[in-house]
Amino acid sequence: MNTAEELAIVVGATGAFGNAIVDRLTAAGLGVVAVARSAESLAALQDRVPGLTACVADIGDDSAISAIAAAVNRPVRMVVHGPGVAVAGGILSAPTSSMVDAVNIKVGGLLRLTRAV
Repeated sequence: MNTAEELAIVVGATGAFGNAIVDRLTAAGLGVVAVARSAESLAALQDRVPGLTACVADIGDDSAISAIAAAVNRPVRMVVHGPGVAVAGGILSAPTSSMVDAVNIKVGGLLRLTRAV
């Protein structure tokens, strides 16, 4: 397939790493579906990257599955699961709820992303 006909899905697209990944993928000719929770941040990214498809979704919630699936309009070549999750403290000192939330986003989010595509 031609890369212009393929998509990359980038979760966490509005963070520092996500922005850099979006830039590299679009420079390589891939279409990009940028996934993030903030509509404002996605709009700013769309202004900077023409042709970008924005998808407002919280990868920590099952509703992300249908939101991402609806944004996909051609074959998916790759997915990048890079949501930023900050947890203060180490595994022994961080609140359990913070660790559970981080695992839900990182591990559960990857499962949701896989189901979406």
